[in-house]
Amino acid sequence: MALVKDVQESGLTEVQLRAASMLAMGCATVEIARECEVDRSTIWHWRKNPAFKAQLDTLLAEAKDRTDEIIPHDITQIKELVLGTLLDVARNSKMDAARVSAAKTLGDYVEKYEERAKHADNDLMADRSGEIKAILEHIRGEKTGAEAKPSPP
Repeated sequence: MALVKDVQESGLTEVQLRAASMLAMGCATVEIARECEVDRSTIWHWRKNPAFKAQLDTLLAEAKDRTDEIIPHDITQIKELVLGTLLDVARNSKMDAARVSAAKTLGDYVEKYEERAKHADNDLMADRSGEIKAILEHIRGEKTGAEAKPSPP
């Protein structure tokens, strides 16, 4: 429910504030009209009201600010999960094909993002590229060693 202060400051009714909030959340006009117990056309008329439009613009700006804060954090978590999974497979998989595939993917990832990571103080790759390179070298060494060994009779 809207606070009395919000109603007084905006010059809008509680129903209008609720409708603006629902619009900012992306709700359909039909759903808003049903929830607010008004006709759909009323919503369209409110959208032309400068006070209603200002309230909606404020809510949308606040939502954008919150989204701008959340998304980079989520992307970093996803990158961490993907890198962690690839590192785990490259280190611990019993299947050589899985280890090599994970190592190749990590190698591609390092090549693609290493330069960018050097210039970004807080980039995930700046923290993990040394670890990834060590694993790649270890796997390459194992592969080279396996190729050099004669196959058993």
